[in-house]
Amino acid sequence: MRVTVTVYDIQKSCNSKGADRFGVGIYHTGVEIYGSEYAYGGNTTVRTTGVYQIPPRSHAAFEFK
Repeated sequence: MRVTVTVYDIQKSCNSKGADRFGVGIYHTGVEIYGSEYAYGGNTTVRTTGVYQIPPRSHAAFEFK
């Protein structure tokens, strides 16, 4: 079984460069298992909170890093 961590850059999606000035980033992660990605938080596309499932590397609100 292969498990992959996916990382999304929240700053680029929000057009916010504030944290860049301090040399840090703001990220969201998901875990891909058996061809599906799972993440935790709020998912605005399906209006849910908690753990949700999406196609790998395709978060609607954040840019895949």
